[in-house]
Order: sequence, then C-alpha cells, then structure tokens
Amino acid sequence: MKIDSGLNVYEDDLISEEHKQIYKIAIIIYIILLAVSIILTVIFPRLYSIIIGYGISGIASMILFYITSKFINNSHYLDLKKATKRIHIIHQVVYLVLLALFLVIFKNAFVIISSVLGFVLVKMSIFISNIISKK
Repeated sequence: MKIDSGLNVYEDDLISEEHKQIYKIAIIIYIILLAVSIILTVIFPRLYSIIIGYGISGIASMILFYITSKFINNSHYLDLKKATKRIHIIHQVVYLVLLALFLVIFKNAFVIISSVLGFVLVKMSIFISNIISKK
C-alpha cells in the first residue's frame, strides 16, 4: 500500500514472506490435487475434463491472487475502495468467463466442480497458512 506522508512515499513492492508461504502451500495443494485428478482420469477415461478445468482454474486462482496483492500494494490508501471494486470486478469476470467457457466446451458437471476447486485453491492455502502460523 502506498502511504504518502508529504515528504516521501512508502511503497511495498516486494512479495512478503506471508505471500511466499501462501504461494508455496498453493503449489503443493495444486500438485497433490492434480495428481488425484490424473489418477481419476486413468481410472475413468471420460473424466479428462477435470484435469483441464482444475489445471486452468488453479493457475487462474494464483494469478488472481498475485494481481490482487499488486493492486493493493500499488494503490494509495485513500484509493483502496476503488482498488477493491476493480479487484472484485476482475475476479467476477474471470470466474464467469472460465465457467461459461468450460460449460459450453465440455458440457460436463465434473469440469465445473473441478474448476471451482481450482478457484478456491488460494483460499485453502491461506487457511492452511493461518493454521501453520498460529502454532
């Protein structure tokens, strides 16, 4: 967040240690669930769409988390309301476009379920990070 005290501008451009831990946990969860979806696809060949849905939405979730932190860090503290609206609009557009695209292309409920699981990937990693940091 930018803080302008009149003399100089304080700005956080680096990725904090908390965010690095969240990214690490998100990547670990992503790989584990991707392995589970690959195993399910080997057992049930018709479920190949869960790999695609989960893979794309998991990556989109991590990119959205990065964009969110950049918006917050690069905005002035008086403009946080505008930044929050932009973040919300970006998230909703990405969710709707990807879910509609998956539904039109695959016409399968499993791809929607797996993509929603990918979208909550960062939320799960934040939850796990909070549990780890409280110990």
